[in-house]
Amino acid sequence: MRATSLVRTVLDCAAALPFAEALAIADSALRSGGVTEHELRDASRRWVGRNRASQQRVLDHMDARAANPFESGLRAACLEAGVTMEPQVWIRTAAGMCRVDLAKKLKLVAEADSFEWHGGRESLHRDCTRYNELVRAGCTVLRFSWEHVMYARPWIGEVVSAVDARLEVHNSAAKGRRPARAA
Repeated sequence: MRATSLVRTVLDCAAALPFAEALAIADSALRSGGVTEHELRDASRRWVGRNRASQQRVLDHMDARAANPFESGLRAACLEAGVTMEPQVWIRTAAGMCRVDLAKKLKLVAEADSFEWHGGRESLHRDCTRYNELVRAGCTVLRFSWEHVMYARPWIGEVVSAVDARLEVHNSAAKGRRPARAA
């Protein structure tokens, strides 16, 4: 049986698949340790296939810190809306440090919430406490389900973009500046 290398597979996927799927594959490959960012970038410089721009977009945004493909898909939806979110960010709250799925400037938080992970009574209680502590620390927390990420990425983008723009206006007003115009 013949197979391509992990580097070639990631580059092929980055060039051929929709952005969210390709980003999840690149993030997973980095997270597994089977390939490095340097190896992917080096190989991409020798790329002779089509869709180099699509491939480069994936390489520009891949991140080994992404916890799973679900989170990568959520990050892709944010990126498609023009909002760059950092994966697996630690935020200090009154109750201690909380790690969130995605954050922008420690104020906008996006969580990829699955029923399997959050479906029990203890999990619900823990998450309610955690989300309330994040809000008390000054964060705006957005929660997205698997169904949102799989079937409603444009809607996620609309929500994240609108909330991000509102936070930028609020932050600018708090600093006594005029906000930049929303795109």
